[in-house]
Amino acid sequence: GTSYKVPLDELRKKGDVSNVANVAALFAATHARDNQLFQTLGYSTEGVGANLYRYDASSTATIDGGFVQPGIGGTLSFSGATFNGTSGTGRFIAVEQSECNTDKFGSVSGSDIYGPLSRAIASASTVGSALSTVTIPKGLYTLSAPVSISTSGAHLKIRGLHPRSTTITASASIASMLSIGDNSGVFSRIVIENILFNQNNLATIGIDATYTRYSTIQHCEVSGTPSSGIAIKCGRWVNRILNNELNGEWSGSEQGTGIEVPNDAINNLVIQNNSITSFNIGLRCLAGANMMEISSNTFEACDKAAIYLAEGCRQIVIERNYFETCGTASDASGVAVDVVGGGTANYAAPIVAEWSQGGSLFLQGLIVNRNQFSD
Repeated sequence: GTSYKVPLDELRKKGDVSNVANVAALFAATHARDNQLFQTLGYSTEGVGANLYRYDASSTATIDGGFVQPGIGGTLSFSGATFNGTSGTGRFIAVEQSECNTDKFGSVSGSDIYGPLSRAIASASTVGSALSTVTIPKGLYTLSAPVSISTSGAHLKIRGLHPRSTTITASASIASMLSIGDNSGVFSRIVIENILFNQNNLATIGIDATYTRYSTIQHCEVSGTPSSGIAIKCGRWVNRILNNELNGEWSGSEQGTGIEVPNDAINNLVIQNNSITSFNIGLRCLAGANMMEISSNTFEACDKAAIYLAEGCRQIVIERNYFETCGTASDASGVAVDVVGGGTANYAAPIVAEWSQGGSLFLQGLIVNRNQFSD
């Protein structure tokens, strides 16, 4: 957008800035002149998502519902991030485009954030290699469908203000709340921070980062994981899961898996300083994980196992963790592991490691050092 150096108050005195109630009122501004400025008092609700727009009478820019709005006579309608309204004549273009705040894409506390967050991410993803930030303001939001980061090569930070003030709660049975990538491109340098994801016993996965690289999930909370669900799923290489609080308790019982490392090419994954509480399995590492550091975490009340390592994991370091009341289930109710002679056997313990599967895949280079265990 265009950068204006003249103070807004001065422009208003000159009559160069017109106030309108909301975004929809822009489209009815039939008197608008080319390059005229319009100040909305809110996106749809006064006081939430106010923005300054410039009318460009000849623009045909792609409408994203935040930085670029339909022109005169247009209508605003989206399916997720896909515009299906009426373009109108020209475009109303936001003057300031340095940061994507979801309230400027229509988010309101107490309502569904699927559309606004999807549109903000799609708009920020067009920046390319530069790191763009999507900010979710303080609020209690619902989520009706999975939000996806689907632009390969996008470098994004998605952040709330604090997990206790920016909360997203699943309102429908969905595969995941936030999904990064689809195994068809390079999804790297993604940062997710300061958000509480409440799976609400509905969303199978809280944060699905299976296909990320050089990315970080930090200072988040994930709760309400379903019995067959996963709080965080993270794969590929050079990723970090840091300083998060994960809690799977639902109706007084442990449920699901805190962190799952999928059966994929996993290299240099650091899981550090997390609190992982009330899951069936705190951390599940499937075959193929390589060069993982699991350190300085607290595992509590993970009844089958705090950590499960499948055959084929290599160069895994488990150190300086605290384990309390983990692996307390009976062996019969524990983790099913393959037996060299064939079949499976169940085990429950703070750490369950599967050495071999039929003598073809092996657990190699495991270091368990300076951990503390408590009943």
